[in-house]
Amino acid sequence: MLLITPDEAREIITVSAREIFPQILPLRLQEAREAILSHLNLDVSDFGYFPSGGAKFENYCSQVVKSLKSSGEMRTE
Repeated sequence: MLLITPDEAREIITVSAREIFPQILPLRLQEAREAILSHLNLDVSDFGYFPSGGAKFENYCSQVVKSLKSSGEMRTE
């Protein structure tokens, strides 16, 4: 299985977030994560795991949301 690289992950999550949530992110980040995975037709495992066992997807989503909010491109409902 070929895992998605960190740069690819952030890019496809950013594009998906822009497509699904043009201006307003859901208040609950977990809802946004589930919608993004569904939109991409991918699973958390496609993004890989840290040695500790945590899903990298969660970290990538947090980075993307922080970036989109700090740039003013999106806000939380």
